[in-house]
Amino acid sequence: MKSCPICRSDKTGQLKPVNGFDVFKCRNCKLIWVPGVSSETISNFYSREYFRSKDATLGYHDYLEDEEIIRINARYILSNMPAPRNSDSRILDVGCAYGFLLDEARKRGWSPHGVELNKEAVEYAAGRLKLNAINTTLENAPFPDGFFENAVIIGSIEHFADPFSVIDRVNRLMQKGGHLAITTINTQGPVRLYDIKPPEHLYYFSAHNLAMMLESHGFKVVKTLPYWCHYHLSEALCRAYRLVFRIDMRIEKFLESIPFLKTCMKVP
Repeated sequence: MKSCPICRSDKTGQLKPVNGFDVFKCRNCKLIWVPGVSSETISNFYSREYFRSKDATLGYHDYLEDEEIIRINARYILSNMPAPRNSDSRILDVGCAYGFLLDEARKRGWSPHGVELNKEAVEYAAGRLKLNAINTTLENAPFPDGFFENAVIIGSIEHFADPFSVIDRVNRLMQKGGHLAITTINTQGPVRLYDIKPPEHLYYFSAHNLAMMLESHGFKVVKTLPYWCHYHLSEALCRAYRLVFRIDMRIEKFLESIPFLKTCMKVP
């Protein structure tokens, strides 16, 4: 049995293994996590065609195809953050993918920097978009302490084998008074549609235990709010169908083929 890495409670239980990985849940703070996943396993997982996945449950079907929606979501996230103080204000994106959020941040006056494990995504961000994106982990990134005014971890914190060391490093890299924005599934929110899928997602937070973790690592939580994320209607329906009825590729391909289902919708 594992003690909870956030609240340190020993009131934990082991859930049914998923994809060959052990899964634990804390009965006290409700954290769900997958311990002991190696850095090699994670590196191999993201070095494949993660952003153009043929798997119905892991990765993205076509990240580039969703660029417009991703940029809409990025603009909403950035609108909830303070504006840059000056032309030298730097922002860090941990898990920057193809760099769409960083590009939107640059349009708002930020000096953008990102780290990403997927080599193809970094080549696009650095080559096509001319962004400061590097193919590495945050642990190995060559940034000095206090280098960034703001930082974002958007849909990424659930992917880390050790989110606590990531948060510690982000804290050191940020200037005092800077702001960090995080988005992730809220397992205790009003909408609890999520599935446990290691090695892609390794930590499942609630708003409460995420705040506990941040405050224990030197941050002060100033705002918590529902994140209304844009999706294509077809993708939202596929996800809902998958969670209720499990995978049916015929249904999913049929939904994706209907033109009007490419309409944007918001999902909390």
